[in-house]
Formats: sequence, structure tokens, C-alpha cells
Amino acid sequence: DAVVMCEVIEHLARWPADVLTDIRAALKPGGLLLVTTQNLHRLSQRLRMLSGRRLFAHYVPEDLVMAHLREYTPEELVYLFQRAGFERSHTRLLAFPDLTRPAPVQVAYSLACRMFPRLSNVIYCWATR
Repeated sequence: DAVVMCEVIEHLARWPADVLTDIRAALKPGGLLLVTTQNLHRLSQRLRMLSGRRLFAHYVPEDLVMAHLREYTPEELVYLFQRAGFERSHTRLLAFPDLTRPAPVQVAYSLACRMFPRLSNVIYCWATR
């Protein structure tokens, strides 16, 4: 009836469209696939890029990598869903402030994401078979 992949797709060491195709084949007609992942365009990644820090883990095929191998934009997720055979997919960006940061930083982040939604840190993407 439904498959939910929360914070998984960024860890796959395989072409994600193939994984989504396998999931689509396992879904009943009308079944739902929901994928959540961090947004590559989020504010923290942009700051990481500006400072010259690494964005993703090094992938070594023989090693178990517990970090993000790749992150995606909403447009890339829609493309991957289309490649997997889903005819219509939907995305939504949501911003969840880092609760370990001071309250003014959390408020500033929330306001920035309202003004510039692409800075939001989480993508929800879903489609039905």
C-alpha cells in the first residue's frame, strides 16, 4: 500500500532510479511512495560550499559508508521518480530549525526559509503508482 523512505536515498550506493523502479514494481496500483531527504540547496550546504568544506562522504565500494554519498534537489527527485515510471510526483520543501542553536538563529533561519524556500533543509517527494 505504501513505502516510506525517510532519510535513506542519500545513502544509496546504487543508481536511485533503479531502486525507485524496484519499489514501484512492488507497490499495488494506487500505492504511495514517500521519500524524504535533505535538500542539497539548504542553507547549511551553501555555507559549507562557501567555506570550501566537503559536501559528501568519499565512496569506497568495499567499505561501509555511513554518511551521505549524494544529496538531491527537488528537481532531481522529480526526475528520478519519472525515470522510475511514476507519472506524477509532488515535492514540498520544509524548514526545521536546528534546536541546538540559539533561539535568534532558529528564528532567523525560519524567516530566511519563508523568504527563500529553496534554503529549506528537507524535501518531501511523493507519488502514487
